[in-house]
This record gives sequence, structure tokens and C-alpha cells, in this order.
Amino acid sequence: MPCLNRDIIFAIGKKLVEDGDPVAVMKFALSGKKQLYEMRNVFASVTFLDLNEGYYGIGWGHKIGKFYYKNGEELPLKFFMDCIGDSIINLHLNYSHIRRTIYQPFIDKIVKKKKLVTFSFSPEILMEQTFFDDFLPQFAATLKHVSIPSSYMTPKFRDSFILESLTVLDQFNFELPLFCCKTTSLTLADKCNPYPNGSYNDFIEKYPELNSGLTSIKRIYFKYDFCSFFFNFERSRISLTDLMNYFPSVELIQFTFPLIILTKSFVLNYIQFYTYVLQESTKFPPKIVIDFSIKTMNSFNLDCWKEICSGFEFDESVTTFYCFRKSVQSHGDESAVLEVRIPKF
Repeated sequence: MPCLNRDIIFAIGKKLVEDGDPVAVMKFALSGKKQLYEMRNVFASVTFLDLNEGYYGIGWGHKIGKFYYKNGEELPLKFFMDCIGDSIINLHLNYSHIRRTIYQPFIDKIVKKKKLVTFSFSPEILMEQTFFDDFLPQFAATLKHVSIPSSYMTPKFRDSFILESLTVLDQFNFELPLFCCKTTSLTLADKCNPYPNGSYNDFIEKYPELNSGLTSIKRIYFKYDFCSFFFNFERSRISLTDLMNYFPSVELIQFTFPLIILTKSFVLNYIQFYTYVLQESTKFPPKIVIDFSIKTMNSFNLDCWKEICSGFEFDESVTTFYCFRKSVQSHGDESAVLEVRIPKF
């Protein structure tokens, strides 16, 4: 192989890792001393680590290389994986006790370096509550983004963190308002029932002293899939009021809907439904956003969207998506800006 400088060797090694081909990684690493040395540096520089039952994923951001277990339980590319841990800032866990022994050295390195900024945990596996109480608070100084089920929140979690964003992966149960830590942004990501499970009045009667950390939340995001959403006016109206009682400082609530079936009537149903919910509500934030995530090719031009969003003002200054706004008056004395966002293609 022609003589290559270190930067080129490193870039080639990084590309091979992102492609997720263990044979290509090993073949390149064994092609020379420089290649072997730089491949270890490549693995040592990895910032994202995704530990799963059947594979692990590593990378530096957008593109992740996945390496699957084959023919036994040995860690793929173990010689190079031993270098991983010192640079990890983004960690996702999705494994059971079967892989714990294999993955524990990475966890130990991450704890030692204390650089973690983003942590996520799959709601589909079981983990001891003590693990979270012992593990996460060690990153109180660096951790900014957390995605976990609310069932794993505890008083120690609540009192340890001031986050930028918190994503709740299960239903809105009593653990969330009791043990939610301070955070600017809250995403309610349960696909079946993201709304509060039970009324605010029932909750406050049982727990009269509300968690002061809830006042730190300024933005709430809902992310639906097509199958989970249904139009239930009374439930939505009550839930919106309950949300404002739980989170009195909220300035924005955003609903994201995937439009798998792109028709005018389908889009209009969403817009008209939430307009009516707002008009009949007594309490809501200053801004409500309906964000359409289109899963099919957008065949509508701007004139079509203007017709659908009749009564809205089109904001030409927004270049990343079509943006329509109008003011909505509540059943009480409040008003809010209702904003509709439609992606451009």
C-alpha cells in the first residue's frame, strides 16, 4: 500500500467503522503498522456508543456503524473495542444481564472520564433501579440530554440534574410530576398515551406539594405515530388544561404528526381539531405548534397549502419549512399563536 499520512489513514479507518464492516476494518488495520496504530486511535476517538443485545453501534454523530455478534458470544473486534470509552459523550443502553459482563468495562471507563452529555435507555428491557441511582448522578456536572422511562425516575434523579432536555419514554404516570428533574424541554414520547394518566385534581389531592422542578419546563413536545392518534376532543381539552397546571411556566407545546396519507381533508382535520380544542380551553401556553412530518412525497405546492391553511398568515421569512400562523382566543380571556409547520421538499 502506498505511504499515507496519519490523517488519511485515520479518515479511511473512520469511514470503515461507520460502514460497519468488521472484515474490512480488520483487513485495513492489518495492512501495516501505521494502519494498526491509527485504527486503535479511531476506536479511541468514538463519541457515541450504542450497547445492544445482538450488536453494538459506534460512531461520531449522524452515521453509526453496527457490529453484530456472530458464532458465539465474543465481542466483535474486541482488540479495538478495548480502546473505547475515554471519549464517549453519548451513550444508549439496550441490553439485559446476558451482555452485562461484556459491556461493563466500557461503563467503567465512561464513569471514570465523566464526559457524558447524552444518555438514553430503552424502555423495552429491565434494569435495576439501583443502577440508575448509582450510575447517572455521577454525570451531574456534564449530562444535558436524557431519555428514560418515568418509572425509573427517583428522588435522587430529581435532585441531581439540571438538564436541557428530558424525554419520557413511557406513559405519563405519577412518577413524572413527582420525580422529574429540572429541565428546559420535556418530550412525551409514548406512542399510545402521552397524555397524563389520571387527572391533575386527583394527583394534587394525593400529593399536595408539587415538585418545584416542574416550573423549569418551558417547552413540551408530543410525537405521535399515525396509528396512535385519534380525535378525542374532551380528553384533549382536559389534558391541555392539566398540562398547564403541572407545568405552569410552559411557553410552547408542539405536536408532531406523521402524514402517511396526504390529502387536504386529512390535514384540515388536524388543524380544525386543535383550533377547536384551543377555543374551548380555559388555559394554554402562548404558542401551540402543529408540525407535520410527511412520510410520503409532498405533491402539494405552496398554493395548495395556502388553501388548506385558509385564515392563517403565511410567513415568507421562514425558509426551512412552510410556516402558517394565526391567533386563537380561548374560552376564557387568553389568546395563543397557533403555528402550522409543513416541510419543504
